[in-house]
Amino acid sequence: MAETAAALRTVAHNVRAARVRAGLSLEELSRRAQVSKGALVGLEKAQGNPNLATLVRLADTFGISVSALMQGPPQSRVRVVAADAVAPLWTGERGSEARLMLTTSGPAPVEVWRWRLEPDEEYPSHPHQV
Repeated sequence: MAETAAALRTVAHNVRAARVRAGLSLEELSRRAQVSKGALVGLEKAQGNPNLATLVRLADTFGISVSALMQGPPQSRVRVVAADAVAPLWTGERGSEARLMLTTSGPAPVEVWRWRLEPDEEYPSHPHQV
């Protein structure tokens, strides 16, 4: 649970910092990202549990990657963990899941996801901005 709380604090900090950099009020970010103002207030206070769709909408609105919203302070070395040690960012009703396994930063960031979709399950998503 400590890692989850730390990750939520990191996302909260990054969302607020990106919003301030963009010069957006909570109301304007809510309108542009199609995320309720209440959810944004909770997120910036490191409360609640934002879902993957919310993080994608916010990242698209800011013009950054989802990993940038989740990225904490740089660490001095690479940390290797087992795939099952990475918490899923989305789980489906039939056992499907999505885990963000690797992120890079820079002008062309890369995200590597591990998706498992069970039969007859889908993950609806809006198109990402390029």
